[in-house]
Amino acid sequence: MKIIGLTGNIGSGKTTVCKLFNEQFNIPIYNADQRAKSLMSKSPLKDLIRESFGSKAYTLTKLNSKWLANEVFNNPDKLELLNSLVHPAVKLDFENWCSEMQDANHKYVLKEAAILFETGSNKLVNKVILITAPKKVRIARTMSSDNASYDDVKKRIDLQWSQKKKKKLSDFIINNDGEQQLEKQIVEVHNQLVL
Repeated sequence: MKIIGLTGNIGSGKTTVCKLFNEQFNIPIYNADQRAKSLMSKSPLKDLIRESFGSKAYTLTKLNSKWLANEVFNNPDKLELLNSLVHPAVKLDFENWCSEMQDANHKYVLKEAAILFETGSNKLVNKVILITAPKKVRIARTMSSDNASYDDVKKRIDLQWSQKKKKKLSDFIINNDGEQQLEKQIVEVHNQLVL
């Protein structure tokens, strides 16, 4: 079974593309961001985060993601600390998930991760699909979906590698600018992955 990394900068439409892969070809999707949030709400990761960031990191029972995001996106050292706690937990969770998928006899699975290259996870996959979109489109999408300000979205974009840099390291590029036919591009990539 091949492991395919699927990445793209914030607002590029990774989730939409993954949904289409799943609906059209029944490809299992591991969403690293969602799994990370789930793991951050349970021990032992929850305890480590609370120990490192204090009690404000959680409300009574839930991760205080807005507070934590403000803390880390304005401080590179704190972001690095959070990543050093979360990434090993996600890596182990992904390995366990892959073991379960292996038994289901899939040709490939998709690992959706916004910061696949930034964390070095691209070295652990067979191929990488990059989802791209113009910056103004990505900003508008993120402002709408996250109910975030232009400045907040811009700050998050600036923390990620540029699309140009990611393109050089990717095996497939799907353009999700709202004008190109998304389904057609997905079929073309799928056909190459199952060869």
